Amino acid sequence: MSGFTGNHSSIPALSNVNFHAGVYVFTGGSSAANAISGLVSNVVVSGTGKISPDSSGLYFTDFSTAPSVMQQITVQGSTIQNNLNRGIFVSGSKAALHVTQCSITGNGSDPYVTGGNPGFGVIARNQAQATVTQCFIANPAIQTNDQVYAISADANTNPQGPTLTVSNCSVVNNGNGGLALQSAGTLNASANWWGSATAATITSLMTGAVDFTPYLDSGTD
Repeated sequence: MSGFTGNHSSIPALSNVNFHAGVYVFTGGSSAANAISGLVSNVVVSGTGKISPDSSGLYFTDFSTAPSVMQQITVQGSTIQNNLNRGIFVSGSKAALHVTQCSITGNGSDPYVTGGNPGFGVIARNQAQATVTQCFIANPAIQTNDQVYAISADANTNPQGPTLTVSNCSVVNNGNGGLALQSAGTLNASANWWGSATAATITSLMTGAVDFTPYLDSGTD
C-alpha cells in the first residue's frame, strides 16, 4: 500500500462520517496460514474520528490464537496527522509493527475518553511488539478534550503488556500533554530528543517506568 492521501473530512459526501480508522488491518484464527505481512509506504492519513475507543489513523490488531507471529507490518515515509483519537495503534500478542521515517503529529486532540481512553500519538497494547525509529512525533498544540501522550505502552488487562521501543526520534509535547506513558509492559525510549536537554524537564513529562536515558541533546541531525 503506497502513495495515497486519506482525509475523509475533505470529501463533501463523507464529511459527516466518523471513520473507525484510516487503515485497519486485523488477523485472527488459529492457523498460521492466516498470517500476513504488509508495507504501508508514502501515505498521508488525517482526520479520522473517535467512533470507538480504538479509533486511529493506522490501526493494526491481532485476535489470533496461533502459536507464531501472525501480522508483520512496516510503516515508512508516511504522515499520520490530526486524527482525533490516536495516530498509530497496534495490539495483540502476535502483532509486530515497525514504523520508520514518519511524521506523526497533532493526533489525540479530542479522544474518546470514556473508560480511560486519552489521546495518543503512538500506542502499543496487549503484548504487541513495536519499534519506532527516525520519526518526528509531536502532540497537538491545543487539547479539546482530556489528555494526550506522544507514545504509550499499556494493556487492557495486566500482565498483557507490550514491548515498545522508540529510538532516534524527535518526540515533543508541543506545549501540551505528556511525552510518554507506561502502564504495562516495556517502554524502551532511549536515544531520542525530547524537546529539552534537561533531565528534570523530561522526567516531569513521563508517566510510569519509561527508560529514556541516554537521550539526545539536540533535535537536529
